[in-house]
Amino acid sequence: HHFEQLKGALTGELAADDYARAGEALGITPAAAKQAAYRMRKRYREIFRQEVARTTAGEEDVDDEMRRLLDSLA
Repeated sequence: HHFEQLKGALTGELAADDYARAGEALGITPAAAKQAAYRMRKRYREIFRQEVARTTAGEEDVDDEMRRLLDSLA
């Protein structure tokens, strides 16, 4: 349920009003919703990095590969 309310934060689509609505739906304050979104983005970055690392020859290639992936999605 948290993910459904806050998934727009992964792409930067949530505005202040959206955090207030998400907080209300989740029974938390807008500030707590914003903090939860921050933690979700942080965890997403960690998982993304781990998955990219599984596809590269070495740790030194991860940042370059992530950059190429993000550029191709832009």
